[in-house]
Amino acid sequence: MPLSADNQAVSEWLSESVDSHAIQNHASLSKDFTEATGEQPCWPSHTVKQARQSIKKRGLGGNCAGPDDDLVCYGYEVADALAWKYADKFSSTKFGRGSSFRECLAEIRKTELIASGD
Repeated sequence: MPLSADNQAVSEWLSESVDSHAIQNHASLSKDFTEATGEQPCWPSHTVKQARQSIKKRGLGGNCAGPDDDLVCYGYEVADALAWKYADKFSSTKFGRGSSFRECLAEIRKTELIASGD
């Protein structure tokens, strides 16, 4: 666990601010994360154009608004990146977005409890 991070703040932020299935604005989510935790974001980002292509390729419908070159991030990737950084390089074994998100969040919380001695 990184010594500069409070895993409780990270897990609370993740559970309250990120939706596993959502595509969110990278800049605003990054700013919110830094303000809430004091840490820098560590997750990947994609252009709106890339997100639209991914949505179209899946064929399940949906949309992603904004200029083609704006950056966005996927909720389940945010959780996976945070678990990698704050839960001893944990990576989800689940394939669904929601189940992967929940597994990563649980692992961050578990690491938080181990660090606190509870």
